[in-house]
Amino acid sequence: MEILEKKARSYFKEDEQVIHKKFGKGIVYSIDEKVIEIDFNEERKRMSLEVLIKNNLLEKA
Repeated sequence: MEILEKKARSYFKEDEQVIHKKFGKGIVYSIDEKVIEIDFNEERKRMSLEVLIKNNLLEKA
């Protein structure tokens, strides 16, 4: 999974708009090796990159 996480870090960028399957549109606040933080309508959520990748939950807007 480490290779996919590295690809996700290079694919998703801070300040970029994304779409989460459950939470909808958001803006990437930060991203590191394991965690991505996304602002959804003024609510920031910390999520596991591994879970997002495995379940195909996040895409670019």
